[in-house]
Amino acid sequence: MVRAAPRRRPSVGEHVRHHGDHRARHPRPARPLARARRRGQCDRYRPARTGCAPARRGAARRTRGVVGELYVGGDQLSRGYPNRPGLTAARFVADPYGPPGSRLYRSGDLARWTRSGRLEYVGRSDDQIKLRGFRIEPGEVEAALLARADVADARVAVRVDAAGDKALIAYVVRAGSDALPEPAALRAELRGLLPDYMVPAAFVSLDRIPLTGNGKLDHAALPAPTRTVSDPAAAGPSGDLELHVVRAWSRVLDLDRDGVGIDDDFFDAGGDSFKAVALARAIGRGLSVVEVFKNPTPRRLAACLVSSADSSGLLHRLTPDREDGTDPEHTVVCIPYGGGNATAYRALAREVAEHADLWAVELPGHDPVRPDEPPRPWAETAELLAKEIVRTVRGRYTLYGHCAGTLLAVRVARLLEDCGAAPSRIVLGAAFPPGDPTDGRATDVPEVAEAADVADERLYALLHTLGGFSGALDDTDRRRVLTVVRHDMAEATRFLRESVTDRDRLRTPIRALLGTDDPLTDGYATGYRAWERYAHDVTLHVIDGAGHYFVKDRAEEVSRVVIGE
Repeated sequence: MVRAAPRRRPSVGEHVRHHGDHRARHPRPARPLARARRRGQCDRYRPARTGCAPARRGAARRTRGVVGELYVGGDQLSRGYPNRPGLTAARFVADPYGPPGSRLYRSGDLARWTRSGRLEYVGRSDDQIKLRGFRIEPGEVEAALLARADVADARVAVRVDAAGDKALIAYVVRAGSDALPEPAALRAELRGLLPDYMVPAAFVSLDRIPLTGNGKLDHAALPAPTRTVSDPAAAGPSGDLELHVVRAWSRVLDLDRDGVGIDDDFFDAGGDSFKAVALARAIGRGLSVVEVFKNPTPRRLAACLVSSADSSGLLHRLTPDREDGTDPEHTVVCIPYGGGNATAYRALAREVAEHADLWAVELPGHDPVRPDEPPRPWAETAELLAKEIVRTVRGRYTLYGHCAGTLLAVRVARLLEDCGAAPSRIVLGAAFPPGDPTDGRATDVPEVAEAADVADERLYALLHTLGGFSGALDDTDRRRVLTVVRHDMAEATRFLRESVTDRDRLRTPIRALLGTDDPLTDGYATGYRAWERYAHDVTLHVIDGAGHYFVKDRAEEVSRVVIGE
């Protein structure tokens, strides 16, 4: 129970809006009602003499701007739920930062610290959406839409299309009579605010948001998005090849063929990495998946099919050509994680494009639409890749590797140093080798070797838990990817078992880039030093709240490290 203060004169009173759980007695996070929020903003509160902090699982504190579950503590915290010991144990947890015996309450609210020191309420953890292995907070997407002056209300929901694929759809109520911008423009704007996986695939304009009797979103009343892309006046296909591409495009995205223009962007129309595989297969004619990412419109894909340019190399440029013809300030060369391919770096390419070129490595045997191409030993691949980097890259560049790709990056960097073409830095993400960093002898890695030999179901479950699979692959594709993952793990084991002499240690500085929420790099605060076995200069860089595949969903933070900010 909250007891009111003694009566005061109106001139000295202040109305205050409180937010918080009844499990904590007054005071709780609060803000004056006079500071009316602009429509569309999340509620913001300043903790009022209480302990509040957004945290990840295990109550590790979040840094400013990162969303986490709101934990409440302090002297006013209640003792628990009467006669419900199980629920009390689940919700009232030990406070790792407080005195012995102190506790925190897990509120289920999602919040983050603002620069002004206020708590910004984002939503509820039980409202989370899981899509392609990623957890999405609807409130974050809705807040980004509501920040626009022409949006009065917005909700997001997941819908399943005719092919059984899930997609994130935004439902928007306009503020005023003006039409919303084109979907492509909205998506481009949201990509500057949100990770790729949180950008809606389609936008539906409504007069009002349908709600149930208790005020919740009425999912059954939400209409399906209209599956058109292009302006009716947009150019259509000319010639049999462009028509073939448009037909494949429309089948994969479940679109009316007449609604597809030859300059429409595949990913702006709702495409993703899994549909890109389907599109490459539907078009055929030897088209690789990476070419879909490099040429996302029907016009450019058709031109790619007739081009005589050799695309059989390992390096693929994912950033657009520079209109002024000048060389970039910097170049980034990216080696994918185990079982991955060059398309993993699309989000990072978009982040670095203003300042750098990005070349992604397509390892032999890693393209899912080319099942007959076998993967090659890393020793052979490293030789080919080092030679191609020397031929292709000009000026200063960063070499990046992720997970198993970190070890291949080290092998390639040795070759580049030997031929006088060393990178300016090496960034190694989401991994560090096992063992003592001061011991150059061969490292025993039974856990890696054993993981490569587990049954498909167990290996898939591990990768899915890390966010590596969305469930959109069929059984054949899944088996193919797992086979390639095992190959990469076996090559990583072979590399780790090689002895390292002082001559083998790199002169190029290494930046170890690790996520606090990545279960594969627990103990990163000291574990990163294992890279000192392979280089003289090693520093640690951390992305708070990042999981294993942060190169996809935290590309902005990755870009700052790889281009040297």
